[in-house]
Amino acid sequence: MTSFPICSYPSVRKAALDIYESITAPKGKKYTARPYNRHAPENSLWWLIPSTEWPAYKYGKVTISEEQKGEMFFGINIEKAIGREAAACYQSKKAQKIIMDSEWCWYDFIKSLKGGGIAGAMRVIQVNTNGLPIQISLSGHVIDDPALFDPYSQFAYGDQIIWDYKNEDLVCITQPKSFFYQLKNVGKVDSLAEAISQIKELNWLWIDVYAGVFLENHVTPEGDKTKQLYNGYMIWQNIIEPWEAFLK
Repeated sequence: MTSFPICSYPSVRKAALDIYESITAPKGKKYTARPYNRHAPENSLWWLIPSTEWPAYKYGKVTISEEQKGEMFFGINIEKAIGREAAACYQSKKAQKIIMDSEWCWYDFIKSLKGGGIAGAMRVIQVNTNGLPIQISLSGHVIDDPALFDPYSQFAYGDQIIWDYKNEDLVCITQPKSFFYQLKNVGKVDSLAEAISQIKELNWLWIDVYAGVFLENHVTPEGDKTKQLYNGYMIWQNIIEPWEAFLK
């Protein structure tokens, strides 16, 4: 029976800061640790952002969260905002902050989907973690009024699709109901970029991409002695660092 690694953290904050202190980034690249909810940071979602800039929509970010009791998610978050083709429809000053330009990580993400970079990173993570399943999700909604829009004010989405990545195949585990419906039969990572490009509402959609793994979290390290216990450095090396090319 395959034994997957586990972690041991009393809170998401502790996990995020342990990884933050273990980062081995290229020279000149610095990260900033930020909680989604700064008023209740202990078990808020946390980002490690390769910049001091805020908001950090355009950057690929490390993400740490507790999705359900007993598990922690470690992965990346990439955001997509208003596409260039729709920019003329949004003239307000606030809208300019969520119109994408060439610096947005989204474009590198799509390029790497086509070129095999994303699939390659996931293969490395699975080798590092004894085949631990990887989950990739897209959540999105239409941006109606940028003057009233704040993607960090809520995690309420118009549609969502989630895949498990196993044996180099994507297996859809949710039932998307609207603009992501046409993606449900995508079975290979390299086919995902083309399928996304066919979404007719794409230029008007805010999309959050999350890709990563879930580790069992044993709050006390005396948990399961048969499994390898990952600390922050091991999480960075084995789970996060393969994504480094997209953390910019």
